[in-house]
Amino acid sequence: EPEDPGALTERFSSLEDSMRRLADDPSATYLQTDVINKAGDLVGGLDDVQGELLQLRSRADREIGLQVDDLNQNLHEIFELNASIRKEVGIGGDVSPLIAEREGLINKISSILPIKTYPTSNDGLTITTASGFTLVSEGKVFEVEFTPAPTVTAEMDVLGGSPGPLSGLTLHNQDITPPASNIIPTGSLAGLFQVRDVDTVAFQNQIDSIAKDLIDRFEGVDATSLGLFVDASETRAADLAELQLNLPSAATAAAGASYSSEVAYYDSDGAKQTLTVEFVTTGTADEWTMTIADSAIDPTLNPISENTLTFDAAGDLATVVNVSGPVHGATTAGAFTLPVDGGAETVTLEIGVTGAAGFLSQRNEEFGPANVVAATVGLAGRLAVNPAVDPAQGGDATLLRNGLSTTTAVESGQNAHVVGLLDALTATRAAPSGSGLAGSFSAFDLIAGVSSAVSTKMLSDGETSALRATRQSTLETAETSHLGVDLDYELQELNAIQTAYAANARVLETIDQMLARLLEI
Repeated sequence: EPEDPGALTERFSSLEDSMRRLADDPSATYLQTDVINKAGDLVGGLDDVQGELLQLRSRADREIGLQVDDLNQNLHEIFELNASIRKEVGIGGDVSPLIAEREGLINKISSILPIKTYPTSNDGLTITTASGFTLVSEGKVFEVEFTPAPTVTAEMDVLGGSPGPLSGLTLHNQDITPPASNIIPTGSLAGLFQVRDVDTVAFQNQIDSIAKDLIDRFEGVDATSLGLFVDASETRAADLAELQLNLPSAATAAAGASYSSEVAYYDSDGAKQTLTVEFVTTGTADEWTMTIADSAIDPTLNPISENTLTFDAAGDLATVVNVSGPVHGATTAGAFTLPVDGGAETVTLEIGVTGAAGFLSQRNEEFGPANVVAATVGLAGRLAVNPAVDPAQGGDATLLRNGLSTTTAVESGQNAHVVGLLDALTATRAAPSGSGLAGSFSAFDLIAGVSSAVSTKMLSDGETSALRATRQSTLETAETSHLGVDLDYELQELNAIQTAYAANARVLETIDQMLARLLEI
């Protein structure tokens, strides 16, 4: 929140104020150091936010595992209770304690995921999900399967990432992972997956977009060098890039049809290079040759990778066969780790795992989008101050005055480069993808806009939670009224009975008196 001590907005303001003071006195060593320190504070703030975010995702993943274990244990206990109840019914025993115990387990399960129950012979129960997937039958328990992750990194999801994809839910050998699947639309499991795979991922994208904006807006100040902020790898060559392209299915019948796209990276000298990814049909239906070339490498040494891709009837990636170069991570990240810049660096290019929708596909007849998506997942945690200007990393803070791409000192009072850095920080730029914002923003306005969007969502979620809590309380009251004892109603009935009894007693008394009088006569 903006008003919290150490908030990102506060750190942005401190950096801007420090740059303004340095612009007024560019030769002051302590002001140069202060700018570097304030930039480091901003980097640390983004890293802290990502750290908290990953802890939240990890807790959600662990809690999913615990709830799945509880769910399966409760299903087995209900299965055993079904057997005990049927046995007791067969010998005429009292089954009410067993049924009460079973109802308690059903209530526990229904808080985890929505279920339906169906009576069977001798007071047994069949339990299914609300959508009809059997959990407990008369003869078997069908367990829900889930594998908790030892660790959760920023780029991990149910499709891939490093060190591997996050587990989804499986039932009857089918993927029932919410929210993509509607098999489990509500309950605590659905809520935990919403946290692990949706809300936190969206927020990760937002803070990554802030980090990406910081890198991009300062690179223009020194055209031949990196800017004030860099990826922790210095060259950014290790950034993950995702190929999210559609390859036309109609073109596969014509041999030689070609499509290409590019992804940019920075080599070890800080110069921009490109990977060219070309797809050429082989003439066989749904089969393509993918070649990857590197602009930093001698053309005679290209391509650096070549693979044959096939797609299934649905248009999703079916197989990846290696021809040359790095091998595709078919079951893990769905990626290639490519040597670039003559082997000095690597870049990870992700095309998706086989058998999963998304990334590369043949789902329509148009090629697109037109370029590779440069994935910045986890950049908020990798952001760093450029080592060239950071004394703590062996750099020289005077480059803030002289220029990051120069080796020649300028006059001590020259502030042109500092003003350029300040202008870059305050300039309005189009909001980066992933920020959830539209329009143009300065660096400060961007983080303020993201903070405002998050606060608005928090408020909306809080109101929704309160409404659902009220609805739950109303339903619980109605259930208690239906299943429990209504004291007001029972007292009314008792009063009516007492009144009727008193009236009847008076009638009998009068008759008794009349009979006694007749006998006396």
